[in-house]
Amino acid sequence: MNRDDIELLRRIQKNTAMAMKTIDLVETKIREDRLSDEMMEHNAGFFRIHEAAGERLRKGKSQVFKTNPVDELLLAGSLYGGTIINTSASRIAELMIKESNREITQLHKALNHYAGADETTVEMARELVDFEERCVERYRKYL
Repeated sequence: MNRDDIELLRRIQKNTAMAMKTIDLVETKIREDRLSDEMMEHNAGFFRIHEAAGERLRKGKSQVFKTNPVDELLLAGSLYGGTIINTSASRIAELMIKESNREITQLHKALNHYAGADETTVEMARELVDFEERCVERYRKYL
């Protein structure tokens, strides 16, 4: 496993960790069961990808991604601020779409930057991009 693999796998872990944290933070504010159920499905998908990336890192004897408390605090502040007055399904879907689009952009940058990663790692990153894009599509019906 080379340096590009390690960094791309850590980026995958960071994206999935932040996605799961986002879902955890807004899930309590959701009043629509359908949206809540979809978010729990998405959370399970992010968890699966997060664990797969972690497993590859551990097999390669590399350290897994550790969440930065400052990033979590900034995310929480943004989400709480974005839902302080409006907790409608539409508003939550909008916030989820914005967060997902930001993460998709970060993954594309990482794919370009860590071009030396092997095909298995690249495929895992592409799987996460595809999964995030499907999540965005599903959130759009709540706008």
